[in-house]
Amino acid sequence: MPPAPNEKSPLLKHPDVASLEDPQPAQGATIWELRVLLIPSTLFGFAAAKQLQTYLYMVVKQHAYQDVAAKLFGHLHSLSMNYHLTKKTGKVLRCLDRGSTSTDNIVNVIFFRLLPTFVELVVVSIVFIFSFKEKILSVVTIFGVVLYVVITAMGTRIRLRFKKQTNEHDNQASEKAVDSLVNFETVKYFCTEDYELDRYMSSIYLYQKSQLSTRGLMNAIVVAQQLIQQTCLGVCLLISARNIYYGVMTVGDFVAVTVYITNIFKPLDSLGNIYNTIVQSFVDMENLVELLRIQPEVQDKPNAPPLEASPTASTVSFNNVCFRYPSQPVANGLKDVSFTVPTGHTVAIVGSTGSGKTTISRLLFRFYDVLSGRISINGQNIASVRQKSLRRSIGIVPQDTVMFNDTIRYNLTYGHRHCSEEELIAAVKVANIYDFIMSLPNKFDSQIGERGLKLSGGEKQRIAIARLVLKNPSVVVLDEATSSLDTVTEKSIHQALNTACKGRTTIIIAHRLSTVRHADNIVVLEKGHIVETGSHAQLLEQGGRTSLALCVIEV
Repeated sequence: MPPAPNEKSPLLKHPDVASLEDPQPAQGATIWELRVLLIPSTLFGFAAAKQLQTYLYMVVKQHAYQDVAAKLFGHLHSLSMNYHLTKKTGKVLRCLDRGSTSTDNIVNVIFFRLLPTFVELVVVSIVFIFSFKEKILSVVTIFGVVLYVVITAMGTRIRLRFKKQTNEHDNQASEKAVDSLVNFETVKYFCTEDYELDRYMSSIYLYQKSQLSTRGLMNAIVVAQQLIQQTCLGVCLLISARNIYYGVMTVGDFVAVTVYITNIFKPLDSLGNIYNTIVQSFVDMENLVELLRIQPEVQDKPNAPPLEASPTASTVSFNNVCFRYPSQPVANGLKDVSFTVPTGHTVAIVGSTGSGKTTISRLLFRFYDVLSGRISINGQNIASVRQKSLRRSIGIVPQDTVMFNDTIRYNLTYGHRHCSEEELIAAVKVANIYDFIMSLPNKFDSQIGERGLKLSGGEKQRIAIARLVLKNPSVVVLDEATSSLDTVTEKSIHQALNTACKGRTTIIIAHRLSTVRHADNIVVLEKGHIVETGSHAQLLEQGGRTSLALCVIEV
């Protein structure tokens, strides 16, 4: 942060230095002492003002950072599923980091550097112009100031191009680093550590190259600025020395000219840095602004009511639903899908990979809006209710369960933050993972690592099942819920799941015959179409493609 305005320092120095020519002070001792004491008093005042300025800046900075951080984080979570499936996490994190820093910089320079520096420049310039009869000094100084500003502005514009390139290479390096570290297990499988290092370092090299070009241009600008400043000072000193020789100016005037010109260019140096900081901060904020401009594809309607559902009233209906992902060909996706899951009943969705089973789950959660048709719960169109109320009423055990890098307790209670210890223990017993947790040194407070990598696939699925039990939803979706479990454990959990889902509308997405045999109804999908429906026994009796599909699934 630059020093507080010091336009008074030449005023203090000028008469004092001039009076050195006369060994007898013109004023009395008391006045002289007061003038001497005014110097440290003024400096103390500037120092105290600077500390107050720093404290006030910190208060404003914290509020600004909180507002920006909350807006960015909330906006990211408000974006639809399609954005999160296509985003590059590393790039987003770098945009957030640079955006927050640039916001801090802008608040700093505009409110706590730009104004005092500008005031200092104006006041010192006015005092300088009216302090000396030789107006040629003012003309030379003004010409130097204008040339200084022009060179700074031109150089900064050129720097912006390098800054944009630097940001792009920085984004690429972050993308590659995050992608490689998240998939480190795959890297180990294929022994591609050296390849990943070369891939990452190629972006680092380009980043540093752009950064070096930016720094070289900055150094050239500073050299040009100093050349202008010292040339202006040299010309003014030559003029002052000539005037001293002819008796027009005093030695005190000579010193004052030096101090004034230095104090004029000193805030100019700060203004140049401020201009660079502001412009570069706006460049850093470009990606952040672009991110904030992205609108959620799925939004609540104005004054949308909450979903009214309960475990005893939660009929789910798909009526002529058509949907395809934005990146899919027109021929793919769901086509005229219709089925109903009455309250308390279980419906299984089966089919080959890519037939649209998981898509049905995503549509039920309203991660996407259907292209046509209607999905309703208790007769309420889910597109017309609040998304949060809809998702609070639905629980899921996904095929690929990803955990937070925290404790087992944190992950278990994620859907029910204030559950009692008794509820927690009952849920893990239903999921048949209580004994495993009790065998750990820290039990429920054991850390599970990033994405739950310290746990096996079956252990993560059991935690997901226990989390579902704690959430106590009206509608349950089991998306390959037991696919990671061994046969013995799977059989023991099925009974527990049946108990947990009793009285709740349940949709099972599965490949195994043992998972769907007990379902009240089975819906068979093929390339987005419903090709057969019926109970397990009815489908086997028909002897169609469904029977073959189920046999293959069971194998």
